[in-house]
Amino acid sequence: MRRIIIGADGGGTKTRLVALDADTLQPVASAGCGSIHWLSMGVPAAAREFEKGIAALGLGGDDAIVAVSAGDPSVEDSDTTPGEEFIKQAVKEFAPEARIFSKSDVFIALYAFSRGLPAALLVAGTGSMGVALTEPYDFFRPARLFTVGGWGEPARDPGSGYHAALSAIAAALDAFDGIGEKTALCGEVLGYFGAEKPRELIDIFNSGSQPRPFVADLARRVEECADAGDAVAERILLNEGETLGKYALSLLGALPPGKKRLGIYGGFFTKCRAVRETAERIVREKYPDAEIAEPEIPAQIGAALYAADALKAEEKQ
Repeated sequence: MRRIIIGADGGGTKTRLVALDADTLQPVASAGCGSIHWLSMGVPAAAREFEKGIAALGLGGDDAIVAVSAGDPSVEDSDTTPGEEFIKQAVKEFAPEARIFSKSDVFIALYAFSRGLPAALLVAGTGSMGVALTEPYDFFRPARLFTVGGWGEPARDPGSGYHAALSAIAAALDAFDGIGEKTALCGEVLGYFGAEKPRELIDIFNSGSQPRPFVADLARRVEECADAGDAVAERILLNEGETLGKYALSLLGALPPGKKRLGIYGGFFTKCRAVRETAERIVREKYPDAEIAEPEIPAQIGAALYAADALKAEEKQ
């Protein structure tokens, strides 16, 4: 019988899963599902979605799931009990005896980057958040973590795709009202939300049918406008990049002396050239020798490796 560890990288939009052979730590299957953000969608709906993802892995009857580990977008690493209960509900039909591990999605991405060594990771996708592990990780005592961002509403996660989208909407509305600079974002906002006239946006915005991930995806249009030379769009991306740069400085400052390592993660950060270049410039001005890189190991594999390392550490006790 093959022993399996399932790792999951949960996000505000989608979740990626992997099944590792617990003995070889080699991937044997991968799958995906929708968001498991149970804090916003409710535990039952999120558990059902996670259950779909596990089923999509297509594991056989001879596979024994010994552990399920998730990077959960709904938890803070200071209190993972709610996340553990959510996973137990999701896997009760598949593996009622499996060990459950729940950490924040940001911490799991950091673990994939540093494998428990001191380092920092800054995430900017739909939302934004960063965490620094200030000393080597120990499975038997609380981690020494320093966290920035991740405040959600009403702070709206500066440095994120969602914040950039909201800034674009605000800029377009100011232009419509004649108090802001003319910008191509006016047409982009109308088209994106399916409005023919500016005042139609009022009913659209107040309908309650604009989920956060959908709004955040407007950031792609902001980038397109910036690449085409729109000054307002360029300033929006510059501002988001500056925020991420400041977050990065705060995280790196919390690390012990020596080599400073910063992982960057999330589509808004890694795929938007203007945002990434601005943030990296700010970091290099203070820490010219810092290592800045995207994690080589996907976060879902990092989640599974976290569980494998935890089980191994327990065996040595």
